[in-house]
Amino acid sequence: MRFLLDTCTVLWWCFDSARIPAAVRDRIERHENDVYVSVISPWEISIKEKLDRFAEFPANLGQRLRGEIASHQFADLGITWPHALRAGSLSLHHHDPFDRMLVAQAQLEGLALVSPDPAFRPYEVETFWA
Repeated sequence: MRFLLDTCTVLWWCFDSARIPAAVRDRIERHENDVYVSVISPWEISIKEKLDRFAEFPANLGQRLRGEIASHQFADLGITWPHALRAGSLSLHHHDPFDRMLVAQAQLEGLALVSPDPAFRPYEVETFWA
């Protein structure tokens, strides 16, 4: 299976894995699965870090996250022109532009979005966990 981790899932995986249910961890850890992290996640983290929304996590979170992602062998997923167009065309069920980009990427790349956030449910995207 191919997964795209949403931003909170990436953070929890790297710094607070107890918040992720065992069934989700087991699925992500399987070697036959491909796991992706969108470049939207460090962008979102950098912005929210300045707003002091990640006080519970280590300082310089965005920079530290890069090494953590590499150590877990997750693949980067860049943003393409089609991703941007799809994200812009999605219904505004969810007003967070970062999450709408994740939906667009998951849809276009055939990825299951791994997230505890029920806000993804109204979109036509496969989710795991939510």
